[in-house]
Amino acid sequence: MEHAIVKCIKSISCSIAIGFVVALSTTGFAHAVRFDPATIVESVRQAQREGRLSEAEALAIAALEDRVDSSNTAVQIQIMTSLSEVYIELNRYDEAERFLLESLHLLGETDPSSERGNVLLQLARVHRYRADYASALSWLHQSRDEFALADDTVGTLSVYNTYGVIYRFLGQLEQSLEWHQRSMAIARQIGDGSGVADGLFNIASIHESLGEYDEALRYYEDALELDRADGTPRNIAYSHVRLGMVLIELGQLASARNNVETAMQLFASIDTPRDYQWSLATMARIESLEDNADDARDQLLEVLAISEAEDWPVLANRARQWLAEVELSLGSYGSALQHIEAALDDAIAQKSMQRVLWLHELQAKVLEAADRPNDALQAMRQRIAVSQQLSDSMRTSVLAAMQGEVEFERQAIALELAQKDRKLATLALERESIRQRMWIVSLIVGFVIAFMLYNRRMAHLQNLRLAEEVAVKTQALRERNAELTDAYDAVDQASLTDSLTGLSNRRFLERHIDSDIARSVRLWQERQLRSEFAANEAADLVFLLIDIDHFKQVNDEYGHDAGDAVLKSVGACLLEVTREEDYAIRWGGEEFLVVARFVDRLNAPFIAEKIRNAIAARGTILETGQVLKCTCSIGFAALPFDGTHPERYSWQDVVCIADHALYASKQAGRHRWTGYHPAVAVVSDDLSKEWIEQALESGVLEMVSATE
Repeated sequence: MEHAIVKCIKSISCSIAIGFVVALSTTGFAHAVRFDPATIVESVRQAQREGRLSEAEALAIAALEDRVDSSNTAVQIQIMTSLSEVYIELNRYDEAERFLLESLHLLGETDPSSERGNVLLQLARVHRYRADYASALSWLHQSRDEFALADDTVGTLSVYNTYGVIYRFLGQLEQSLEWHQRSMAIARQIGDGSGVADGLFNIASIHESLGEYDEALRYYEDALELDRADGTPRNIAYSHVRLGMVLIELGQLASARNNVETAMQLFASIDTPRDYQWSLATMARIESLEDNADDARDQLLEVLAISEAEDWPVLANRARQWLAEVELSLGSYGSALQHIEAALDDAIAQKSMQRVLWLHELQAKVLEAADRPNDALQAMRQRIAVSQQLSDSMRTSVLAAMQGEVEFERQAIALELAQKDRKLATLALERESIRQRMWIVSLIVGFVIAFMLYNRRMAHLQNLRLAEEVAVKTQALRERNAELTDAYDAVDQASLTDSLTGLSNRRFLERHIDSDIARSVRLWQERQLRSEFAANEAADLVFLLIDIDHFKQVNDEYGHDAGDAVLKSVGACLLEVTREEDYAIRWGGEEFLVVARFVDRLNAPFIAEKIRNAIAARGTILETGQVLKCTCSIGFAALPFDGTHPERYSWQDVVCIADHALYASKQAGRHRWTGYHPAVAVVSDDLSKEWIEQALESGVLEMVSATE
């Protein structure tokens, strides 16, 4: 029903806009517009600012087809650029790119200008919305050069803001923040409130992506205040809906509802039905959190149907993800998995690897809730594989972006050197010309010789200056390369650390564990040959999976801030009770992994007991002053798992066995540890829960466990 209303509004707006244009063409005003093209451009931009996008499109198309003199290239370019900006807001990127490339062709190889800089900037925006960041940066570098040479401060402000947005999507948050701060400094200097609002909005997005919701809320509120002063409906609506999303994360559902409702009203009043459906889906999330899961499901199903009909793949994918979360809360695991599988197919087709990562994690949660631990484990393995692929892809994108920066600087230096070479060539031609005409001016030879000596001296001084400038530029390029290398190292280190607890993450383990396994297997093989170890050289890697007992109850009773405090406290505890050479890793959610490196597997129960007692004894002080104590359950297994064949089982297999042992601890009442090790040689590739139970019964595996 709501979709029909939006389409009706859009149809009426288009009819009014087209009627308005036709009426102009039949009146004397048409003659005035023909000779005052600036009026057409301003009318298009005014309609765009007020959210009347269909009217803006109709005005621009009519102007191009009916009234603008084709010989007036400058006016054509202005109108096509304005029309492209409208198409970008309508998410019609192919049409926008077509008009922009045509404008660039009409401009040709002209002197640097603001018009050319704006066309290049809009091309960068088109590729940014398509997530083609390498191409976007290439266009943006050219735009920055054009605006700088044209001394266009407003254009430079927009370029800086776009740099910040692209680097945020590339994961370069520090660099993104730097560009947004530059743009805000310019906006404040020239008194551009809209530019300041854009900077605040984008800085808020950075804090939101870091999970710093209180800080994000403050910046979004400041951006909304400036957007209201500027009066652009679409910007006001965007600020309201993003405020609503942050308030959802902070648990302030009433305030979130008010903001999203305001955004819905604004989106319904302008020609942006996709944005209206986006806000409607956000409202459905609020409904689900307010225990109206059935209403939320119906609302999201309607959004999904409209998104598929209108070919909005990103919104359709997001609606499926949120539908799966609602179905999970209702216990409809089959429906949840169907939505996740469809969303995974779409996300893979769209090459949206970050969304594939989130969907695999959600799939694992649903399978675990449905008591399908093996399938859940397989989903998490797929998530690990996608995570590695995403990390490699992001690293490639970051390096491409950095290389683009370096290449841009290198080309600028090369261009400057080429210009100076041309100047030197001109001087050389002048000297040759003087020599050829020496016989004509023999009477003034003394003057000519003095002139030549003077020119030669000036050329020599200029050569010295050029050499000095080249040396300075070369040194600057070296320093820039060093800065880029340091930035990459910082990004690489951040990618190996869990931001909440400060512990290492899975990527850290994947990077370092292979060399440990190779050493362990080698020591075991030597043991088989010599029937003994070298002195004091333990060879086992003990994997201990630790799960905080009743962690969901902590979140439900005390809030997510309390849950985060508990996770930080447990992380600190693990660093205290483990050795410096051991690995303490945030495994996911309330799970941690400790890898005790090069120990005797017979000591594994003592290590597990030490961890269990330390966590049980440790208290977490909440903001209210209350001290909260938690217990944990532990499952462990050693690598090599089968000492007779050290290389048979991978570390992932050992983690899987430890996970089964953890499950046994939880089933036995929690606050205990359980370990599995083979009693005889193991030859099975099946490490399922059922096989482990049979192996325990048949004596192939032995279990050790303990509690208070």
